[in-house]
Amino acid sequence: MNLKKGIYVRDFFGIDQVEDIVLVGNLYEDSGLYLKHNGKIHLSKDYMNKMECSNDILDLIKPQDLMYINFDPYDGHGGIVVPRVAETQNELNKYLEPIKKDEHKLVGVLTLEMINNNMFEVEYDKH
Repeated sequence: MNLKKGIYVRDFFGIDQVEDIVLVGNLYEDSGLYLKHNGKIHLSKDYMNKMECSNDILDLIKPQDLMYINFDPYDGHGGIVVPRVAETQNELNKYLEPIKKDEHKLVGVLTLEMINNNMFEVEYDKH
């Protein structure tokens, strides 16, 4: 898929939406694109080819991502937002199908990469 403004990308930072892509000419040997993603600049075409891209964020959600799902978005009171983690692809599909049918709403997602990159690991004494 071609990178373009508005598509979603998933990399080792997590999932983000492409804000802007601008041609930068011959400034860098490995690149013809300037990609603003996750507040960082990525200039390597090889790196961009390794990113997963989709027009639909649901395509980029994987097992072990933490999803915030509104199970009753049409109740008139804001619904019931519940965190969910699917361990398998089959379990993930059970969560995604009602979202695709517009019965539930995806409110947010923390990818496993986002969790691992931001988690503070507690070390215990081994006495």
